[in-house]
Amino acid sequence: ARGERRLVPLFKMSDDRYRSDVCSFICDLEGNLQYLIEYCNISKVIKLEEHESGQVVPFYDGDDKKKRLEFVNKTGNTKLCFGGDSQDKGIGDIRIVLLFLDFRKRYKDRVHFIIGNRDCNKLRMATELGEAALASDEVANDKGFPYWVPADKRVTPVEALAKDGKTSPANPAADRLKWMLKHTLGSDGAFERRKWELEVMTGKEASDDDVVQSYRDEVDPSKEDDKQFMLRFLKEACLGFTYGKTLFVHGGVCDDNIGYIPGDPKEYKTLTEWIVALNKWKTQEIEDFTNHPTDGLNSTDRKGHGLMDYGTPCGGCMPRFDPEGKPRTVICTSPLEKGNAALLTDTVTDFLAKSNIFNVVVGHIPHGDCPTVIRTGEAILVMGDTSYSDMGHKTTRKVNGTDQTWVDNRGGAVSEILVWFDGGLEVHGYRKDKAAGEVENQIEYQLRYEQADKYVGRKVKDGDMKDYWVKARYKDGRYCLCLGQGFKLSYATKTEEEMAALVWDEKTEPKDPSKGVFNEFMTPVGSLAGSVGDVLASAWKDATDLTTDLTKQASDLVVKTASDVTTGVQGLVSPAGQDGEKEEEKEEEKKKA
Repeated sequence: ARGERRLVPLFKMSDDRYRSDVCSFICDLEGNLQYLIEYCNISKVIKLEEHESGQVVPFYDGDDKKKRLEFVNKTGNTKLCFGGDSQDKGIGDIRIVLLFLDFRKRYKDRVHFIIGNRDCNKLRMATELGEAALASDEVANDKGFPYWVPADKRVTPVEALAKDGKTSPANPAADRLKWMLKHTLGSDGAFERRKWELEVMTGKEASDDDVVQSYRDEVDPSKEDDKQFMLRFLKEACLGFTYGKTLFVHGGVCDDNIGYIPGDPKEYKTLTEWIVALNKWKTQEIEDFTNHPTDGLNSTDRKGHGLMDYGTPCGGCMPRFDPEGKPRTVICTSPLEKGNAALLTDTVTDFLAKSNIFNVVVGHIPHGDCPTVIRTGEAILVMGDTSYSDMGHKTTRKVNGTDQTWVDNRGGAVSEILVWFDGGLEVHGYRKDKAAGEVENQIEYQLRYEQADKYVGRKVKDGDMKDYWVKARYKDGRYCLCLGQGFKLSYATKTEEEMAALVWDEKTEPKDPSKGVFNEFMTPVGSLAGSVGDVLASAWKDATDLTTDLTKQASDLVVKTASDVTTGVQGLVSPAGQDGEKEEEKEEEKKKA
């Protein structure tokens, strides 16, 4: 019957499955330190521990203990991937980035960063808060900037002053920064929140000038490490990261951005080659910026502008990059269509499959209070941004003895996305109205394993629930369905019996990986016995880790070598895979008998 085909497990899930070969994904923290704390509280992979070299991370008001990030299994090969957008909406901008940088310094091969739009746009601070830009009447009255904002919505610095009843800026740098944050970066109120964070970190009152200097310093290569934290982050981060069967990017992949590199006429045919080249381009952009950070004003010829542009909603479509003017960025692509989940195109799924990638995990677009899963044939896309879980929710914390309140939009929602090296997925956590110990709002499900859920990620084809997608499975067995219409999300709850009566879109039916490349390629490593299986598994991991590292720095020659190694491993294990599948069939026949 439709929807009842059981996925053949790549290996059986066990109690120690969180100790190795698994990557935890978190994204879109946007300065919300409290969310990072809650995430670590439920995470199977990472935690916060007290350490004198850490940051002040308050678990409650008045808590001044220093903490740092740590792996639950310190000696294993578990990983963390931060999916980007570290700043702008909370009072933890600086500390979050410093925590991540410290973590990566101690575990360079296990901690990975993806660049989000709220990360690369901070490069603008170097020129736009510079003395030349502040003194320029042309910049102050430029109606063509920011070009990514619709013309009828743009507000110039002079117009912003007039709206505040000012004829001239009392503090030119502070007023310009407030204009940037509110009218060009989508982070109104970040100026005051940064001031609060500086006061928490220094224990003394911060001035407007201190805030301006902090934003300037975070991308100033001449400053000490802790001050130029954002530039350090961008140097360590990448635009795309692959782990086994999974691709991580900030926004998504689509027909227009796959295989595309800004300014490069070459059309890349494989995902591995493309991601390597994309990250190499990013590295060059950061290097150019680092060498000449203050060249230019707000124009397209300033150093690093390519990466700044790539992080805008029309990223990659500046005339010097793409004459057709198509947005071609993995940072700001959306997997939604008119607010609802949308199937991946055949072009995208074919492109992924050619490189044996079957999962795409992203952030960027907030969509409800738990991750959204989109199935398209064998491909699965997971959206992890829940930053608008509880709109208007307020958090209050003491800052130097005084209560400070801000809107964080998270509420009690927190979820962890776990990705195994061989492509398995798990999501667990709570929706926004969770309370300690309550099961009714606790979500937990797996994909691609023997416990794989058969409904999450599927779309209803007909009836009263038409176009609803199955968003999550509750721990008690019920299901959460969701329909997006613009910015409005409608939810429904169904029992498993009610789910069986729904009519499903065939394109979202879970595909048995034993019938396709996924299982043929990966099952043999898990099926081979003894040292041979261990050696082949290790060889495949080494090849993929090498490819991942190359996405940041290696040459085409080395990339070709890594590809050859990968191909060799495939050739070695494919014959054994047939035997592995036969064994599974025998086991199934025994059970039926």
